[in-house]
Amino acid sequence: MRAIATTTIVLLLGAHTSCGPGDDSDPEPLSGDADASAELAGVGEAHGSGVAELVLGDGTEVSLSVAGLDPDTAYISHLHDSGCGHDPPGGEHWLADPAEGMGEDNEIHLSLTTDGDGSAVETVSSPNTADERVKSIVVHIADEGDHDHGGSGDRVLCGDIEFS
Repeated sequence: MRAIATTTIVLLLGAHTSCGPGDDSDPEPLSGDADASAELAGVGEAHGSGVAELVLGDGTEVSLSVAGLDPDTAYISHLHDSGCGHDPPGGEHWLADPAEGMGEDNEIHLSLTTDGDGSAVETVSSPNTADERVKSIVVHIADEGDHDHGGSGDRVLCGDIEFS
């Protein structure tokens, strides 16, 4: 594993539940210069696809580019502690310090809102460094009032992380 200053996670995602405006979009290719990567697919009846890359270091910079999602919709993405075959897909949120509870200071969150075509690009930096406990990346609908931390009802995409 390379020791560099930051971790970079780049997600390129596909569509949400019903086929929308960008359904024929393929994820853009990534740099290929990563310590870990994932291919994302729809959860349950959700449609979509994506790819993710992680470059590990002293912190985490997360860049997210999406296409083919529902237009004008808020999404949130987290690293998770189980694979996509788990029930629910991805299991629980990955925590930087497992002894602490869930919260933005102990996780890596990325929020974005799609444009009228269902596309968005966002980057966020976190002092938390992803580690081998990360098993997947999950994209949720971002309605925090209904955010289901244990269930799969709000999960639209999931990708298992493979470390190089």
